[in-house]
Amino acid sequence: QLTGIARAARAAGAEVMLPADRFFRPITIPGARLIKDWPVLFEPFKAVNRIIGMAPVKDHHRSGASMTMKNWYGLLGGRRNIVHQDLNPRLVELAQMVKPTLVILDGTTTMMTNGPTGGSLSDLKDTATMIVSTDQVAADAYGATLLGMDSATLPYIVAAAARGVGTADYRSLNPVIV
Repeated sequence: QLTGIARAARAAGAEVMLPADRFFRPITIPGARLIKDWPVLFEPFKAVNRIIGMAPVKDHHRSGASMTMKNWYGLLGGRRNIVHQDLNPRLVELAQMVKPTLVILDGTTTMMTNGPTGGSLSDLKDTATMIVSTDQVAADAYGATLLGMDSATLPYIVAAAARGVGTADYRSLNPVIV
């Protein structure tokens, strides 16, 4: 409501659904350490055959960066604060849980410091970049460069690539830069 997104979505004909207990179902990710019988927002997605993830590029004090894979955190119910206690492996589990058709990483303005919530406008930098990919790992790897990082320094990107979720070598996908 604060951002105006709900009003704009409704004006465009979209249905806006706020999470309610009845929309969650226990999910287990094979081989996961945390996401075992964990309540995940499921009901609104059960008939969906395509999913598009959208996230901003932000500094994050625990994982180094918050981008597309970290954004799936919003699907979790239950005691979500537990996820932040050992965040990097959990981000990989989230990326294994959601297989998006497309991800859009908004790097038009990047939160360079004090993330994920920020402290002032001085934390932001105009980076004038939108990243669109079918590979969430590649999108985050490229997004890391907007933060002045190499994806090899972000453990969740390295681990997600090692688990076959996607590729950290976004250059191998021959990105089109316009």
